[in-house]
Amino acid sequence: MQETKSHQAHAKARSPRRRILTGAVAVAGSAGLAAAVLLPAGPALAAYQAKADTNPQVSTNTQISIVIGSAISLSAVTPSFSFNGTGTAPLGPGDTPAPVIGAVTMNVYTDNTTGYNVTAEALSDLAAPSPDTETIPAIDLSVEDTDTANTLRDNSAYQPLDAAGTETPVYSQTGQSADGGDLLTENWEFNQPIPLVMSGTYSTTIDFLASNNPT
Repeated sequence: MQETKSHQAHAKARSPRRRILTGAVAVAGSAGLAAAVLLPAGPALAAYQAKADTNPQVSTNTQISIVIGSAISLSAVTPSFSFNGTGTAPLGPGDTPAPVIGAVTMNVYTDNTTGYNVTAEALSDLAAPSPDTETIPAIDLSVEDTDTANTLRDNSAYQPLDAAGTETPVYSQTGQSADGGDLLTENWEFNQPIPLVMSGTYSTTIDFLASNNPT
């Protein structure tokens, strides 16, 4: 009996050990078997392989938008001009100054497709510095915009200003301006002889306002 157990022990020692990997992938490197990755077996393995082969794709989309407001700008307005031409004698009461051609230029830009308007407003009557309190009425001034696109143009050409503090329409057009804006040019004149006032420099400020037409 002892001899039989010794023989079995000897046989067990000589028998190599084996392990069976079911449903596994063995990765071998230069140093032999490096790793084993366990995969599912049977139906689960088939489902895994089908999923890997299909490689499904999904998609969605994004909408991009931007709101552009209706913009308008008025720039490069001539800062000042005078009715006294170079080399001429001073003007006096009863004189009618010569018109100033191209007296004021300005650039108006708008992307408004229905067009825009420009008004001129004398902020006050023409006045001399204190203590002189005499004035020349702003309504004695007239303006003519020379642009042929001006829908306010008529045969009278020059248009008298309204009373000081009141906007006077001087230009209007339908449709947006050119890409770089519209260059407007205005002539100015006195529509009355100079009234009887004391000597001095009489002046006023003209405020130009550009506004879009309603859409």
